[in-house]
Amino acid sequence: MTQTPPEPITPPAPKPESRLAKTLRTALRWAVGVAVVFAAGIALLWFAQVRPLRAEVARLQSDLDAAQAELEALRPLQVENEALQAEAAFAQSRLLLLESMVDVTSAQVAMALGRPEDARASLQPTGGRLASLVDLLVDAQARDQVRQMRDRLTLILSELSEDAFAAQNDMEVLASGLAALDSSLREP
Repeated sequence: MTQTPPEPITPPAPKPESRLAKTLRTALRWAVGVAVVFAAGIALLWFAQVRPLRAEVARLQSDLDAAQAELEALRPLQVENEALQAEAAFAQSRLLLLESMVDVTSAQVAMALGRPEDARASLQPTGGRLASLVDLLVDAQARDQVRQMRDRLTLILSELSEDAFAAQNDMEVLASGLAALDSSLREP
């Protein structure tokens, strides 16, 4: 019994691809191609825009940190500056007050010498000084006192040529008011 060798099994011939399979394979290739191009676009966008923007954000953050550190260093100077400005305003108000006192004293001397026109000339800048003093003072009561002194000064200027005695009395009142204001400004 001889056996005959079995016939080799040949695989069946592949079926020809259907039209649908060809279309799907082509669509898949296009989809993969589009995905690759899309991924390349994302990578290009990353390197062209996102990385430089991140570097810019990091630079701006470091600038912000430096500015905040500088601001913290300047805060004590701001407090010192405010204190110095308050001292300067106080010194300016004292100067205006003392100049006004000198004006009134000069006018009193001129009146004692019988020269009302010299007294008027001495008192001319006093009105402006008192007006500036009102603007510098913080205390409302002191501002009211200075306004009353300005009214008294107006009265003195109107009395100089008509009633020298009344003008001298009003100058005394004005001088004592200025001295009282000066002493109240010096007190803390």
